[in-house]
Amino acid sequence: MNKEIIIDFSNNITIIFKSVSYATAFITNLYYEGIVAEALHCSDTVDYKFLQEYIEGLDKSIKYIGD
Repeated sequence: MNKEIIIDFSNNITIIFKSVSYATAFITNLYYEGIVAEALHCSDTVDYKFLQEYIEGLDKSIKYIGD
């Protein structure tokens, strides 16, 4: 089975990734541009859990900078 990660972003763009490393790089870069991941679909449960926690951690870390 081929690994597939599909992420829908707030700018109405959907991107398909083949690796977690590419997905995290895009998520981070777009996040700093004000574009956030809104939906996450993964063929691997471990990838899904990791990316979900990564996105939540990124959101928390950015929010705390402004405090």
